[in-house]
Amino acid sequence: MEVSHCLLVDLDGVVVFEAGPPLLPDLEILALQEDIIHTIATLDAAVVILTHRSRAEADRILRAARIAPETLAGVMAAEDLLISAARHRQFGRMLRDGLRKSLILPEVERRFGVPRQRTALIDDRIDNVRDMVARGLGLALHVPLEVAPDGESIVTFDLSSTLQIFLDWTKGAVKPKVITIPSTRRVLMSLRRTGLNTQQEGRHAFNAARGLANVSRRIIRRD
Repeated sequence: MEVSHCLLVDLDGVVVFEAGPPLLPDLEILALQEDIIHTIATLDAAVVILTHRSRAEADRILRAARIAPETLAGVMAAEDLLISAARHRQFGRMLRDGLRKSLILPEVERRFGVPRQRTALIDDRIDNVRDMVARGLGLALHVPLEVAPDGESIVTFDLSSTLQIFLDWTKGAVKPKVITIPSTRRVLMSLRRTGLNTQQEGRHAFNAARGLANVSRRIIRRD
């Protein structure tokens, strides 16, 4: 299906949140947005999960969050960032700056036929937001994520109102390149537990190789 806009959605911090002691007895990934799949189904846009996790990790986490990857336009993981760097001649930048999310932009343009000026991002990390905008992204929605001072709730965002900003933008509303989304609170125990954690999901060959590459890059930069 041909679309006019693309929405890149961060996984950790937007779709899920990983909590541990003292909030929970053990490290565990919680589902932040239970109704996200029904909400994004109404969008006339290519909705893509964009993550620094490996594809194997991302697929398992999405399914645990009750989001079937095949219901999305795509899942672009760390392997896709690497492939995009190779395909679009960005290896030098990757070696210098690491596996930045902005490496995916030319691959998004190639795969979905949507220019980066008509692509938006929802992410909780300001460094990702700034980097993507500096590389020509059309709109970045910076969402909050932190543990509240009471230790029993988290500061997050309202998905529906955030997507409304995106929808208004796709219809021509003038928006600043970066929009900081207002915060809302969710009681931690109201979030559904997935039974997964980073330590369980991160044990495979790709992540081991990626860790070695990161060490090598730091050594090269010091020299």
